[in-house]
Amino acid sequence: MKTALTAFALVSFSLLAVADAADPATADYTVHEWGTFTSVQGADGVQMPWNPPVAADLPGFVYTRSKIPGLAPGKTGTFALQRLETPVLYFHAPKPLKVDVAVAFPLGTVTEWFPSAEVPPRVGAPGPAITWAQFFIVPNEGEAKKALPRAVLHDDSHSHYYAARLADTDWVQTPADKGKIVTERFLFYRGVGNFQAPLTVTHPAGGDEAPLRFANAAAEPLRDLFLVQVHDGKMALGRVSEIPARGTASAGFDLYRPLAEARADLAAQMQPALVRAGLTDSEAAAMIKTWDDSWFTENGTRILYLLPPKWADEILPLTLKPAPREIRRVFVGRAELITPEVESALAAEVARFSSDRTRALAAVRALGLGRFLQSAFALVYQRYAQDEPLKRAAAAMQAALLPPPAQTAATK
Repeated sequence: MKTALTAFALVSFSLLAVADAADPATADYTVHEWGTFTSVQGADGVQMPWNPPVAADLPGFVYTRSKIPGLAPGKTGTFALQRLETPVLYFHAPKPLKVDVAVAFPLGTVTEWFPSAEVPPRVGAPGPAITWAQFFIVPNEGEAKKALPRAVLHDDSHSHYYAARLADTDWVQTPADKGKIVTERFLFYRGVGNFQAPLTVTHPAGGDEAPLRFANAAAEPLRDLFLVQVHDGKMALGRVSEIPARGTASAGFDLYRPLAEARADLAAQMQPALVRAGLTDSEAAAMIKTWDDSWFTENGTRILYLLPPKWADEILPLTLKPAPREIRRVFVGRAELITPEVESALAAEVARFSSDRTRALAAVRALGLGRFLQSAFALVYQRYAQDEPLKRAAAAMQAALLPPPAQTAATK
């Protein structure tokens, strides 16, 4: 313990020396970032505002707008077209360095973050959505490599957050409340936004065998599209290598396979795709580990695809001072599709809810809609727009399926 504290003090001392040096315009370091934009849509391709009615999965030390006076609204209760899920910024530097980072989000709001940062008090305020000022990059070598892993915060949650620490990257340190130095492997943030994802997916009626149709609205190609369908402990996969700028494509699914087998296959395919996009092997592995159970095991139909770098730069402008030698930003788009089969099954259970409440609720729970429950109900409300009794039944059924208000919060 004494050795760890001594090393921690040495690193802290070296950072104070860096803080007194003149700020260079550029420096010899690189930045790698990964994150996910998740949207939900029906079979007609229309992206819908959504809000996941599930318990938060973040550690208690993470900052949240909804828990800080004057910074509401947070993510809880907010319906938006996009959930910006767990971007992390990794750093690679040959020597200690002082850095400022600012992320703008013109069409969205940063709702959670760590370490401590500056965020605007109101949504839509001009300027950056989040700023980390005067933090330090500490190379993962020597005494720092021994001491700093013991300095990071932990709690007893089983959060997805911790998997991002598995990457072989340098450390960040930032002064926090009461002068304490906070150590972490990355800069973390999440948010919500209202804008269209570039991929539109349509699914004509006709069962799971009917191919999905894709349209790319971006001015750049969409690459490495992974089609994933999970149902009753089995998974079916599909693949599209590229959709040209402003282009279209179609594809279907292979046969269902045992979930464990297909899950491992999909991870093995995604890892090199993320590396080709700019992540290191360990960073790509950390991203897959973070999202493994969400991407690969949640019931439903989804398309995971690499977003164009220019698109990400327009949605989330990133500024670093001093400027790094290289920035690689790798964002995955997740298009969650409520298929016609799922919508019809839910609508049928709404229709029998009044006469057989118990079985109707059990059947909907068996669909495994999870985070996308409210989105599926939104489609049913549209279907029964002119039928007031069924609309009331849908509302009552949704209320019965949602967790109590005290447990309702946004996640991922």
